[in-house]
Amino acid sequence: MREILAKFRDKNREKITLSRHTSDALEVFENIQKKLSEDNNNSLVEATKAAILLHDLGKVLPSFQIKSLGNKE
Repeated sequence: MREILAKFRDKNREKITLSRHTSDALEVFENIQKKLSEDNNNSLVEATKAAILLHDLGKVLPSFQIKSLGNKE
């Protein structure tokens, strides 16, 4: 299966897939979502979820995968 990479961890160059990176970001958001929900700001919650899902969308481009991450697969 081909991987779409998001980044590498700094020192050991561990591959971080785009799926894992997005899941990690959503998990962090879950921790702060409670505070946003307490403020009764549902539109901010939904906008933030959308931003998390879309913020790295350009990383799926083959040119980014090859040039930036060396991922030729």
